[in-house]
Amino acid sequence: MHLQQLFYLLEVGKTHSISQAAENLFITQPTLSIAISNLEKELGCTLLNRTKSGVYPTEAGKKAICIASEITSKIGELERLGELESKEFGINVFSIPSLNSGFLQEALIRFHQLCPSAQVNVFEEKPPIALACYMKEIAHLEHPHYYGILAATSELIHSIHKRTKIDIESYLLREDEMCCLIGASSPLANADTITIEQFLEYPLIQYQFMPHSSNPFYKDAVILEEYDAIFKQGKTCLTVASLDVLKQLVANNIGISAMPKSMLHGDENFMQGKIKILPFEDFYVPLEYYLIHPKNYVLTDTEKTFIDVIQKVFEK
Repeated sequence: MHLQQLFYLLEVGKTHSISQAAENLFITQPTLSIAISNLEKELGCTLLNRTKSGVYPTEAGKKAICIASEITSKIGELERLGELESKEFGINVFSIPSLNSGFLQEALIRFHQLCPSAQVNVFEEKPPIALACYMKEIAHLEHPHYYGILAATSELIHSIHKRTKIDIESYLLREDEMCCLIGASSPLANADTITIEQFLEYPLIQYQFMPHSSNPFYKDAVILEEYDAIFKQGKTCLTVASLDVLKQLVANNIGISAMPKSMLHGDENFMQGKIKILPFEDFYVPLEYYLIHPKNYVLTDTEKTFIDVIQKVFEK
């Protein structure tokens, strides 16, 4: 018997559906069915009745689910006990390039100064791949010290809870918007704002947020379709997958671009005046950045410090 089988049984008990449970657990239906069947063989009894209206626990199944819930809960308590007593543990962060290059970089420096022994692992992915990876990691609550610092919405955060059945704590870090990035030597350098019509007159440099794929979170992502639609109307001279490359190209007046304003936080080209921000007069894409983590476990003092530092840096 494996703990994984107990997590699987609990998920089927919640959803009453093999297909939905498999989707929530990020595994295939055959894998889930085989795991449950093996558990039934080991226990010598039938745990689930498969009917046309769904999958429901037998009397033995109800008792098994109750016991499994107690066991997994105790395992979580045991893991947290060790973590709370440990002087060193890892905080794992899933984030996106536009935040890593500025706000998060500053926050990690401050956090390291306060907690030099704490290990922080940062995983960078483009939206919405970062969200999908984060959800996969927290699906079983085996790794509670996983944080997401992502562009999101309250609806998107609710979908995480719905898909994983895990309560999510969320902190709105700041609001942002798409703006126009131009070089200091651009003809637009003396302007205070820009219209879409003016924007489309110049060579455009587009950032490739993510490759086209069947990723299930693409349609839910904060990277709105309006962004791609703008560049399709104009003359895109370059498409790049690196923010550093994009900023260097803009600074050298190769073209102009549209990106979230926050990506320029702490950027040398911006601080030296080589890149200028122009708000759009007739194009508004609101963005929100959230810090999220699984809710129902005890935060260590180090984690509380981490959250506090993140919030203070993003409040700038």
